[in-house]
Amino acid sequence: IQLSANFEMRILLEIFEVTSTVALVSGIFLNLLLLLLIRRFSTKELGTYKYLLGIFTAYDTFLVIMHPISNPTFQKVIQSHTGFAIIQDNDLSNFVTLFCYGSSCNAVPFVLLNIHLLYRFWTIRSPYRIALFSDAKFIALMAITTASLQLAWFVACLFLARPEIADDVHYYFSLFRQEYDSERVDGEGILLLNYWREGRLCLRPFLLLLIADSVVVGSCSLAAALAALTYREIGRAQNISARIRDFQRSVLIAASAQVQYASLRIFRKCMIHSSITQTLTPVVCVYIPYFCNVTFSLVHVFSPTFSALSMVLLSLYPSIDAVVIVVLMKPYREGLLRMIGVQTRDLAKVAPAS
Repeated sequence: IQLSANFEMRILLEIFEVTSTVALVSGIFLNLLLLLLIRRFSTKELGTYKYLLGIFTAYDTFLVIMHPISNPTFQKVIQSHTGFAIIQDNDLSNFVTLFCYGSSCNAVPFVLLNIHLLYRFWTIRSPYRIALFSDAKFIALMAITTASLQLAWFVACLFLARPEIADDVHYYFSLFRQEYDSERVDGEGILLLNYWREGRLCLRPFLLLLIADSVVVGSCSLAAALAALTYREIGRAQNISARIRDFQRSVLIAASAQVQYASLRIFRKCMIHSSITQTLTPVVCVYIPYFCNVTFSLVHVFSPTFSALSMVLLSLYPSIDAVVIVVLMKPYREGLLRMIGVQTRDLAKVAPAS
């Protein structure tokens, strides 16, 4: 049975190596392509939303650049019935601070998702507030909020995820050698949350668990609330008088990405599909892996296979995010078709971003 488990893990490692290479190459290409599409084919009606998209895409590009740290071929999640560890299995293993910084970078999508959903909600509910996204103070507030969350994650990781005793380090390295058929000796490059020791709850890793779960659950709850409120406001827009509807529609056209759709019903469906898809992407690729890996070992539930696959989801997130935006945003989708020489009957009129 042990031989079979080791064989399965070696197969997974080979899959990770291929996936890792694909994530690196496709991530750089897709995000640079999206930046080009944003620059060339953003409509004037997009307003400040094109700058938001540019910032999100630029950060996804940065996550791809951080690939040598987050590469699932080198970064292994090792779970047990008492906790879990992340072992950096490459030449960067001695740079624990860099290791913690790489982990903190994956906390930023939590904030970016909610900024994106807030923009969409205000587009429908309070269009006059969209001007705040051009206000220097509001931009500074968003930047400070994002930086503060990343800094808090980094500090918590650096001081609360370090091994407490040598026995814990030896135990998780032995699991690592067993699961991955490795000969690596105990050493640096390990972040460790061993919640239970001799039947007693360890406070330091438990505190990090509370911080991490507060960020994930709080961010996910806020995202769900904003998405639900946006859905409700879009639904209400169909139940108003023709005169008000025309006015509301003109406001939406001035502030929304889907400006080329002819009817409010089509616009509503597009907004719903776009919001759902763009919300699900970080939830599936970032939220769920983080929450499951950090939390489940506390109640003695773990799956080495899921933990390994979760690192692949994290590495693929920047590529998937870029594909979602290109597919769902009509100006960029049709702009890409124009670039490759494909014409459509209802090609949107696009103008370079000013």
